[in-house]
Amino acid sequence: MEDHEIPAGSDLEQIKIVVNSLHLSLRFLLNRIDEKLGADAADAARAELLENMENGNIDMAVLEDGKTFDFVMSVLSALPIRKHNAAHVSHDHSEATH
Repeated sequence: MEDHEIPAGSDLEQIKIVVNSLHLSLRFLLNRIDEKLGADAADAARAELLENMENGNIDMAVLEDGKTFDFVMSVLSALPIRKHNAAHVSHDHSEATH
């Protein structure tokens, strides 16, 4: 897998757009998993994502700085849990993180 770095000279607004886009993309993928395989599968995927990020299995660089780690984990933790929201799953894209 290729490393994707933020281009030099990127401003804060561009970085916010990237983070929000990635968050919405993850929500989209969890919605698709929910639609195709059910809420349990979507919740399991979310839990595995959080666990693997927390353990450094996805990106070890996240573990190097406490503030970065906390921020990344807060973005991922904001992904909805399906079992509790199954009847109320929102497809509203205005709930992106800031």
